[in-house]
Amino acid sequence: MAAPLKDLPKISSALAAKANSKFWLNAWQDSMANVHAYTSCVRFADVQGNGDYHLLVATVNSELKIYRGVHLIGKHMLLGVPVSITALYIDDHSEKPTLSVAVASGPYVFIYRNLRPFFKFTIPVVELHKKESSIWANLKSAAVITDIKPAVVTEELTAVRETGAQLSSRSTRYLALDDEDERLAFIEQHRHEHLVQKTVITCMETLAKDSEEQYHISRLVIGTETKKVLIVNPLDCSILVNCHLKGTPVVLAPLGLMAVDYRVLVACREGKVFIIKNGEVSGKVIEIGAAPLGLVCVSAKEIYIGVSGNVIHSYNIKAKKNFSMHLDSTITNMELYGRHGHGRDRGVLVALKNGEIRLYKGRQIVSVIQTAISGRGGVDQIMGMRCGRYGREDMCLAVAHKSGAMSVRVRRRNRATSVTASGDGDAPAEQEVPLNLPKKTKLYVEQTQREREQATDMHRIFQRDLSKLRLASAQAYVKLITDGNGLMSHSRSASVRLTVQVQGLGPLFKMLLRVQNMGRRVLMDVPIAFGYEQDLYMMPVSSLHIPVLIPGALYQYEVVVHSVDAGGATGIIRVHICNRNSSTPLISAVVSMPLSEVFFDS
Repeated sequence: MAAPLKDLPKISSALAAKANSKFWLNAWQDSMANVHAYTSCVRFADVQGNGDYHLLVATVNSELKIYRGVHLIGKHMLLGVPVSITALYIDDHSEKPTLSVAVASGPYVFIYRNLRPFFKFTIPVVELHKKESSIWANLKSAAVITDIKPAVVTEELTAVRETGAQLSSRSTRYLALDDEDERLAFIEQHRHEHLVQKTVITCMETLAKDSEEQYHISRLVIGTETKKVLIVNPLDCSILVNCHLKGTPVVLAPLGLMAVDYRVLVACREGKVFIIKNGEVSGKVIEIGAAPLGLVCVSAKEIYIGVSGNVIHSYNIKAKKNFSMHLDSTITNMELYGRHGHGRDRGVLVALKNGEIRLYKGRQIVSVIQTAISGRGGVDQIMGMRCGRYGREDMCLAVAHKSGAMSVRVRRRNRATSVTASGDGDAPAEQEVPLNLPKKTKLYVEQTQREREQATDMHRIFQRDLSKLRLASAQAYVKLITDGNGLMSHSRSASVRLTVQVQGLGPLFKMLLRVQNMGRRVLMDVPIAFGYEQDLYMMPVSSLHIPVLIPGALYQYEVVVHSVDAGGATGIIRVHICNRNSSTPLISAVVSMPLSEVFFDS
């Protein structure tokens, strides 16, 4: 049984107890289940095809456990440590096809039918560099071991690595050895073996083929350590799509139908989210700037990405950012809440390190669960969770804890269909009060009649005012980029802010430059050039060189200006921050110099 709420630590939402009691029911909990599984290894599936959904859990102990209701009805040993499991239908030769369970482990995908091993799919091996393959082929063809010189082999493999090629694990282990005798023994041990470099699976999901019905046919979407995403037909083990990314995929989120139109969002370890559109990698990349902890697609307009630093970002399918939410604890898991195809009853479940499970609809917290295991001294951290249909209930939440405990919660049936229903969210009660709108008056009727009669004149006046507004905006923009000392560039390649300030009374002036990179990329080798009338001013340097401009950092430079005109005449000095890739400067500033004091000779 769960610990009483009074013994739990305080949580951020004051409505946690109310939300826990009204939104979810504690169905069952087993503290001795010995289930250690991550979110990708917990699934709900209709194993027998009778509408009674089972809970499948693949543990880190290489066991596949099947739960029906509150009972463990089966346990099978897996052939490796699982990375991800998923349930799918792979053939369409019958009205009610047989369910298959795919288990990803290492470089293999094991397919189970009727919870028995059916066949195995192997990820294609990595294509090695030709020079590396020829080096080991020559070592294999050597007649005696004494003819091999480890120093020469080391030099050749080092040269291949310096070209930027990815060496095999055998070559990497060989170069890690320091002693010549150890290298010679390593060559003798492995030179007769076939040189093959296998990869491993990092994540796996399913993509519907041409329908989203209950028994729809699906394809496997697999991410590998070699920065590739494969879409595989498990029926004949053919690779339908092979995409190479600039990052290692760790989380996948497919959308759509493969036969119609689909997207696959791929969160990579390097802090980027790529979008694969109909088999091609899109040029739109979501820069999240931190390691991803979860990726949930509620809809094409709501994509939630949890990153390290206790932040959840929301984007749409076009990589446009909606908002960001800063949480008070570390994110451990993220999961989709809602029935498939019902957009109004969909949200995102977020598990935190402090034991909370929050249900978000947009920015609003709909429900908060504080998990605890009785007799274990407080909060038990969440290791994995899955939301879906279990048994005959449409909305259940299965949670695997770090201690090995398993718990299942069921959404109350008397709750409203939409997760935006009032009662346990952060929305105030005043929002439920209808507005007191006035009835249509005689003045309103007369106004609508006037708009009908003078619609042409009103539209003409609107277009005239709109044209004036556009003209005023264009004039203000031209004035901004031509006058003033504080400017900001609007180049597509970079965004730089420049501020110029003149100090002194003359004839010696000091010009203070402040340069700031407002973009996201680092700028290298940025020159600054000065233009002035030589009969009015003299400068010791006519240009500056900035080695690097880091985004957000403020750089200050001082330049001395001498007024050489005998009468102290005034003029202008132009400051240009140049672009090495274009003849157009990144930004230019026109500095109006003040009058210089005139020193008369005595």
